[in-house]
Amino acid sequence: MSPIEGVAAPLAKRRLRIGRALRVTALSLWIGFLCWVGVRWFWWWRLGVGVTENPSVEAVWRLHYQELYSSGAVNAHLAPDDGYYDVLLLGGSVLEQTVPALEQSLRGELDGRLRLYNLARAAHTSRDSYFKLQRLAGKSFDLVIFYDGINDARMNCCPDDVYRDDYRHFSWYDSLETRLRAGTVSVSDLLRSSLNRGTLSFEIAEGREFSNHVKTAKAYRQNLESIADAVDQFDGRLLLMTFAYYLPQNYTTDTFRAHQLGYGRGKYDVGIDVWGTPKGVEAAILAHNEVMRELGKKHKHAIVVDEEKQMPKSGTCFSDPCHFTDQGIATFAEHVLGAVHSDIEHWKAAQHQLATTDQ
Repeated sequence: MSPIEGVAAPLAKRRLRIGRALRVTALSLWIGFLCWVGVRWFWWWRLGVGVTENPSVEAVWRLHYQELYSSGAVNAHLAPDDGYYDVLLLGGSVLEQTVPALEQSLRGELDGRLRLYNLARAAHTSRDSYFKLQRLAGKSFDLVIFYDGINDARMNCCPDDVYRDDYRHFSWYDSLETRLRAGTVSVSDLLRSSLNRGTLSFEIAEGREFSNHVKTAKAYRQNLESIADAVDQFDGRLLLMTFAYYLPQNYTTDTFRAHQLGYGRGKYDVGIDVWGTPKGVEAAILAHNEVMRELGKKHKHAIVVDEEKQMPKSGTCFSDPCHFTDQGIATFAEHVLGAVHSDIEHWKAAQHQLATTDQ
């Protein structure tokens, strides 16, 4: 081998290594760029964050309560003289399933002059409703309807030393408050399983036995008191409805699953074990209902409907311990309309007076 060939061989190998390193670097940069674009696109699509912006506290609200935005509530321009009767719905899946019937009934009563903002979602508790109304602070709704008394019962499914009144023993609320305080959302937040609403910091099956000790009455009162105070401030009306349920005396998990309890047909067919034991869940509902009756007397703008006593306890109206059949939905809508009929008539008279004055 000549001296020249001896020198050229190492140089060729070095160039080869450099070439490979450059290609790997370029590929890494390209993958990193694509990941950046993907994250930015996802932030824009899911959280409404601009390409050049970083997620702010608004992104936290979007991540946890997208219904605030999809319903139009956040961007709604509300005024007493805008010609529309604005209704806000706060609650869980039971209220959510009645929305079509409620909207139809109210729209007919108001000759179409209705704007309904549905924030009721499955599994949401009074704590969720509290947070949602907090985000909407400053907006004046003509009527706020709150119907939710069973989902808070799930919060009892833990030992006393684990339970917290702010519900942060449930990962959903801990995640929300942590992010609100941080004022931002990270990429890992979007990927974490902690956003799964069904995930407690312990298994529900292991904690169900603790539901017999009702711990949520105080928290339910605090959340509902805050909602009532907020409605008082913007001079709207608050419809509070005690929570209706149907638990036959011979209720067991086996008889429910075997469809031996006479429940009717409906969209939902959920066993009581999702919330706790039959004894514990019933005790929690009764405690929450009592809180609602007391607060209804205290707040001047509150209208109280004792739905627990009004709704027939039978399979005609219930498809499971708390969800409604079509007949139950129709009955519920009828009770709501009867409760707010007088207020709607006053609103219509006020709108007529405004129109007359403008002329």
